[in-house]
Amino acid sequence: MESHALHTARAKVAALDLSAENATIAQLTAELEDIASAESRGQARLSEIASTLMNWRGPDAHAVAKALLSDDAADTLANTAPSKDALTEEREALQAGIVELRKRADVIRDRIRQEEANIARLAAAALSPLADAIANDARRAARDILAAYAAVYAINRSTKGAAEACYALREPVRALSLGVNALLPPQPDIEAPAEVREILAMMVGKSPSLHNLRIGSIPMP
Repeated sequence: MESHALHTARAKVAALDLSAENATIAQLTAELEDIASAESRGQARLSEIASTLMNWRGPDAHAVAKALLSDDAADTLANTAPSKDALTEEREALQAGIVELRKRADVIRDRIRQEEANIARLAAAALSPLADAIANDARRAARDILAAYAAVYAINRSTKGAAEACYALREPVRALSLGVNALLPPQPDIEAPAEVREILAMMVGKSPSLHNLRIGSIPMP
């Protein structure tokens, strides 16, 4: 891997400042927690109202009688006691409020996801040169594998040797150069390395049993 790419990546990561984005996410998260607490209080009150309405028996006659006996205003007591209609209205208001809280929470979650996506983009941008350098290293290695296959294929075709290496490299070569996501572009053939061709050419004339000693390019597997 190129040392320049590593040096650049270290410098970019060291200079990467995500404090503003982190602060925004922290603030939005706190708002979500406040909304969750508010919804929890609303749900608790809804449960109380539901229990009260389920057990509703009308005004508290005992409380009114006690107020009359103590000369308290019975009408004042009756007016301050919750009515069924008032409880029903409160329930509807609470339900509407909870729906609104959930809408606000959805908006905040979307904003958090946007901030997280922005952080990912900034981090990816810092590491993009390094990723490109790694990919280039991989392509060079892939071309070396193709050259290795071409070399052992030439040796195999000329001498019937290197069969094991030839078969072992066949599938990797196909994966590296064929298919939509192949590391290398497709190519009809591969040129055998010059040094291998030179050594095979040295065998010319040594025996009539040796054939195909002047191999240039070989077909893709």
